[in-house]
Amino acid sequence: MHPDIDTLRLGLTDKVPLFFVLTNTKALTPEDAATLTKKVCHNN
Repeated sequence: MHPDIDTLRLGLTDKVPLFFVLTNTKALTPEDAATLTKKVCHNN
């Protein structure tokens, strides 16, 4: 997954009404997982 704006926009505007964002946060520390989740949600 590349959480850049173009990839997210493509997923959200697709004809299929379902979109998953997979980040594999189980492999990260809690702090790193939180940072990655915030990055994807805020796209920054």
